[in-house]
Amino acid sequence: VFDEVHSIDSRMFGALISFMKALPGASFLLMSASIGTARRRHIESNFDDIAFVTTPADIESLPRYRIENKAEPDAAFKMASEYVMAGKKVLRVANTVAEAQRWHDISASTKLRTIVYHSRFKYKDRKRQHMSMIDAFEDKSGVMAIATQVAEMSLDLDADLLITDIAPASALIQRLGRLNRRITPEAPGEPRVAVVLPVKKPAPYQNEDIESAQMWISRLMSLHRAISQS
Repeated sequence: VFDEVHSIDSRMFGALISFMKALPGASFLLMSASIGTARRRHIESNFDDIAFVTTPADIESLPRYRIENKAEPDAAFKMASEYVMAGKKVLRVANTVAEAQRWHDISASTKLRTIVYHSRFKYKDRKRQHMSMIDAFEDKSGVMAIATQVAEMSLDLDADLLITDIAPASALIQRLGRLNRRITPEAPGEPRVAVVLPVKKPAPYQNEDIESAQMWISRLMSLHRAISQS
């Protein structure tokens, strides 16, 4: 079983394909919520006996997200503060540790309840922050969780509001997966807001990936309706 195959680099992806070819009698399960078309086609071209597991349509088609594109981080922070003070759960995902730390410093000055979580923590502290964030999202109090790309995988959160820097589409899909996560066809609830913020520099991503993602977000917003996972 190989999970999150969208997140590995090209060299590792090539090694994975070679490994699968070297074991023709073995069974493999490749998992991803956001694998790109090019990688999917590459898998199909290398293996005849591959099947794709589809998502249940009734779950995938539920209206989950209302996407907003805000140019001013201050307006997004004000919105996040209002949610926290109302007892809601906010997830802020930044592209860099520096930006995550900046939001944490601003939050600390306003005495908002916050948790920060990024990859520069030592492993033992990272485990603690991971569990603290999960626990905070399970209690009754408002909180703003401030994270980097570590929030994209293996973090089972259900946020009321997502504020994210613009990032490649695959990363945005993973981040959206932490918003309005628990709804079902039997209890569809209401769509929740995802705020996408611009960035001054594309790092750690490539500029073309950011431009492509912005075009994608603009197309989604032009639908003028709530967005589903589909």
